[in-house]
Formats: sequence, C-alpha cells, structure tokens
Amino acid sequence: MSFMDRVIQPEGYLMPAIRITETDLYHGSGNAVAYVEQDQIVKLLYLHDEHDLKVITDSIEGKECYLGMCSSHEFCDPRLLTLDDAVSWARLARLHGEEWGDEGDE
Repeated sequence: MSFMDRVIQPEGYLMPAIRITETDLYHGSGNAVAYVEQDQIVKLLYLHDEHDLKVITDSIEGKECYLGMCSSHEFCDPRLLTLDDAVSWARLARLHGEEWGDEGDE
C-alpha cells in the first residue's frame, strides 16, 4: 500500500482527500506539508508555522512529502513534492507566500 492508496473522494467532494488517522499530528485547518514514511504521516508542517521557506524546502529533501490542505481531519488535494518538479515547488512557494504575505498589515 502506498500513501496515495489512502485517497478518498466520496460523492460531493470537490477534490481527493486522505483521512488523517495520525490524530496527534493534526492541529486544525491550514496548508501543510505531510512527511510520509511507509504510507503513514509522520509529521505535518503547517505553512503558517514556518516563516522561512528555505527551512521547509531543505527539510523535504530526500523524503516522501506531499503538499495539501488540512481540514476536518483530512489532508485535502495531496500533491507530491519532488526536487525536480517546478510546478510543485511553485505551488509551495505561492501557498507559503499567501500565508505570510500580509504579515504586518493592520
């Protein structure tokens, strides 16, 4: 079984999702990187918890990681992050920028 074998998309879902059975890692909704080992999430790094994008990109090198949105104990729209995929890196940078782009605006 692989991590993506856990994907569900019941009728009415707009996108695929993976139930987060690793409940101690779930801390509410938000964009996150899921670090996966042997089809299990071993770490969820919420983008709003890490200001430095380089820390995130360095931390995923050599690991199986997915970018998605945590919501209602589900990891929604999971996308594999790989070093050689410019689209996934651009998506990560955009989502991270959206999390931190309005910092200091009042």
